[in-house]
Amino acid sequence: MSIVFCDRATAFGDIAWLRGAGCDPDIPEGIHWHVTMGRDGGLPAGPTVIVDLRPNSDSCHYVGLRRYFGQGGPGSWQIDADQGHDLTLVFEKPSTRSEVLGWAFIQGDRELTLSAADPLLTWQGLWPVGAARSKPFPSGSNRWCVASADCETVRVTGYGTVSEAWAYVGSGSVDIANARVLAIASLADETAENIRRYYLSAPDGSGDWEKRVRKSAPLHRLPSDSEHPGDPAPDPERLELFRIRTLVGPPPGTGSGAGVQGVAEWCRKAYMALDSGERGTITGEAGGTTVSQPADETYLQASVDPGVARWQGLSGTLDGEPEPTDAPNRIGLAAALVPVFQLLGPGQSPAPPTGAEEFYNKTIPGFTGLQDTTRNFPQLEDGSRWDLSLLVVPLPYLPECPQDKPASPQLLPLGSSWNAVTTDRWSATVGLDHVVPRGEVAFVQTEPTRATMHPGDPGAPEPMIAGFSKPYGRHIVTAAGIEGEHPSITVGVCLQDWLGRWGDMGETVIERPARPPVPPPQGSTLVIPGPVPAGDGPASSATVRAEITVHRPAGPGAVPLNGLRVAVPREPVPRLLPIGPGDVGGIITRTVEFPARETTPGEVAVETLTLQSTGVDGGASSAVSVTARIVDPRPVRAPVASPRLIAATRRGNSPAVTVALAITAAPNARAYRVLVASETTLRSAFGLPAPARAEPRAERAATVRRAMAVRDQRRFYSWASTNTFPVQDGAALATFELPAGTDGVVFARAVAVTTIPGTPPTEAVSTPFERTEPVAIVVPRSEFPPVPDIETSPGDDGTAAVTVRVTRPPADLLSSLQIQGKPAAKIQARLVEYLADAEPVYWHEIKILDLEKSSDDPPVYEGKAKLQGRPWQRTAVAACVRYPAEPTLAAGDIIITGEVRAAGLQYEEIPSPWGPYSTPVWIDFRGAVPTVRTSFIIDGVSVTATGLPALPPGAPVWTMQLLRLAPEPGPFGDPVPASTGLTLRPRPHHSYAVLLTDPFGGQHGPVPLLLL
Repeated sequence: MSIVFCDRATAFGDIAWLRGAGCDPDIPEGIHWHVTMGRDGGLPAGPTVIVDLRPNSDSCHYVGLRRYFGQGGPGSWQIDADQGHDLTLVFEKPSTRSEVLGWAFIQGDRELTLSAADPLLTWQGLWPVGAARSKPFPSGSNRWCVASADCETVRVTGYGTVSEAWAYVGSGSVDIANARVLAIASLADETAENIRRYYLSAPDGSGDWEKRVRKSAPLHRLPSDSEHPGDPAPDPERLELFRIRTLVGPPPGTGSGAGVQGVAEWCRKAYMALDSGERGTITGEAGGTTVSQPADETYLQASVDPGVARWQGLSGTLDGEPEPTDAPNRIGLAAALVPVFQLLGPGQSPAPPTGAEEFYNKTIPGFTGLQDTTRNFPQLEDGSRWDLSLLVVPLPYLPECPQDKPASPQLLPLGSSWNAVTTDRWSATVGLDHVVPRGEVAFVQTEPTRATMHPGDPGAPEPMIAGFSKPYGRHIVTAAGIEGEHPSITVGVCLQDWLGRWGDMGETVIERPARPPVPPPQGSTLVIPGPVPAGDGPASSATVRAEITVHRPAGPGAVPLNGLRVAVPREPVPRLLPIGPGDVGGIITRTVEFPARETTPGEVAVETLTLQSTGVDGGASSAVSVTARIVDPRPVRAPVASPRLIAATRRGNSPAVTVALAITAAPNARAYRVLVASETTLRSAFGLPAPARAEPRAERAATVRRAMAVRDQRRFYSWASTNTFPVQDGAALATFELPAGTDGVVFARAVAVTTIPGTPPTEAVSTPFERTEPVAIVVPRSEFPPVPDIETSPGDDGTAAVTVRVTRPPADLLSSLQIQGKPAAKIQARLVEYLADAEPVYWHEIKILDLEKSSDDPPVYEGKAKLQGRPWQRTAVAACVRYPAEPTLAAGDIIITGEVRAAGLQYEEIPSPWGPYSTPVWIDFRGAVPTVRTSFIIDGVSVTATGLPALPPGAPVWTMQLLRLAPEPGPFGDPVPASTGLTLRPRPHHSYAVLLTDPFGGQHGPVPLLLL
């Protein structure tokens, strides 16, 4: 009958014939076997039984290529690793699972490697290598061969030529009932006894795991052994047994405590959960994170360690050699019979019989009964359930042709970081490129010193498996606790196969992570005032004290501090403040003092210290600046004030007017504020009488200013504005408002203040009140004289005499605009041409007149002007008047240029406003009368006028009317424009004349016509 083999997704196995030409210096001589559970496998339910299927020429047959990918064609495939030329061969798959494609051959030359690809695709999109062989067949026929179950795809790499390729399929059509048992391997006896309800009893001796280990213990120490890496082991059996006992842990039930973790504990949890309705769980720490995994998966993953697999009964050494057969090329085939508990999903059917169940039950009694027991196991919460089935795992082999050791991996540094717990230890992650490890890995540091990256005792490092990382898309290994002494290290990784052999090491350099920056210090300053310097020259007025603190670094990778570096102004070399072992506590404090720099009165200076922490490794923190603000206590010079009146804006519709002062800044003044006091307030405070309305405001200001010398006080003044006006480009613009109804004088004083450069103005040092000088501010007058009268008298020569007259202007107002001892100021009139279709502001100015007093009772002021008009045109004129300009200096005041002045125009006299316009008066400007002329033409006499004036379009024009004098006097025809003339056809004994009419309607003539 035929038996049914399982696929690689369920389980697969290997046999290594390490005898004769197949001997290996790393593993004891023998024929070794191994079974690996795949993702669809299960938890072993009894011993593994190895049987010889004895293939022969009838049960094996040749298969050819289905397709290939490579350089060249069949018979001449070219292989060149330097050029990237390799060869992939795909053979025909068996049609049923009762056959296994287990052997691939090539015929070639030179240096070739034949590898069988595992058909299970990995996350990387790569096929893991199932088996590889770089040495030709021992017969010396330039033939390479590899034995691996389901090796439908093989790959040829290296250098050379391949001329032929073929494979063999072995059949399961054997007499299984009479098959020869080559080996039986059971779970360690002491552990199996505690789970006997779930694990079949083995014949005596098959559970002796120590015997299995002794037969296959590696002859060299582990590459990850930090004391003697890879050296020959003085007692390999003892070392391997000790290593496995450490991994397995004490057997369950020995009273070692519930917290003991090891493969034996994982085994107990996995089996004890089978009939509990739950799935056992293993919880542990990984990378600082608590992770959980089903106990059965964790237990089976432990078989990746060759020694643990032998303890589990999944690996061992054959008791004898299989019998030779007449199979082609000496190919051999065995099978591993493994009963397993498989977890079936909801609705999933049990695996069909393999045809070997009866044989296994005969060899290991109790299999059928355990199947019945398993059917009564309760379902899990998700509806899945356990089922017991028998796996037949094909073990193809070739005598004396073991597979190669694992290839050397290419390594990629994937990052490093400081350990969170220790202060000078770091971790590194390395990626394995283009390889899929099937076993454990050894991860070591090779430069500058050799050290293992594995946890555990130096002589017995714990196993390490490369885990797959989805973010990196490859398998990775991580090492923690690397000493921070060196800026970089060289690390190496080598891979292990199921026999326990180690491949060559791949190396790469990983950089130590950047250390945390040295913590910068923090500082605070205190300015200690000294005696106020005498005079106005540069001098130091204070001492600066700086307190510097720094937190002692304590984080991962931090470097201890050895000092503080302080750059003090005007010192050529920074001060070094040492930090030593005697400085205890988390915060270290140091103090420095130095004299402030020399300043001038009112100057604000900023002293800057630069601070740095230094580490024992020579590194330094980022520079930190701390500042001290030094204010020279000597006052800033006050601005010089001019005695001139300063005008605010004129009154308008707003209840306030604006004052804009331009203040020339004194040295070190950063801003100004303005104090104001009214004339009324100061006169009352000084005991001065109220001013007369007729007294000029410049004289009133001078009177108050003279009284200030002995009586003025700060309390009489208030701030003109809450604002502080900053200095820009050497001047400050101060603006504030006054009531529009202010009639008297307002006195203002500019006070200089100092500020920190680059910050909003804040008062620090100000000019004392008694050193300031006042300026006088007035609101310009808004009064204007009465509306004027206009009289005109046109002449015959195109001119007109015009008189503008103002009656009864206020005498006291005129007096307030006159400084005694200076020429009298004049009321002025402004003559304009009236334009009916335009606003008054657009009327043309004709002349400005000074009005003289012409009468005392009543007071009358008038001015005369002679206007030149355009002949025979009518013009309307109007007039407005204003009072004299207000003087800004009192008698005896000295003209000086003040440092507080008007921001706009600084008037010598403040002009008065123009009053309203008078009613327009029309003027008819006359001129010469045109001359009438006659001339004879063919059909009569042409009558024309010469000397006509040019008139604007639309204006009245000169006209002429023909009159008949005799025999019947009267008009003869209609009037016509004088500019066009007329034509006369005279009759005998008739006389004629012409009457001219000017544009104003006046008649001239009649003018007789002489007709000869």
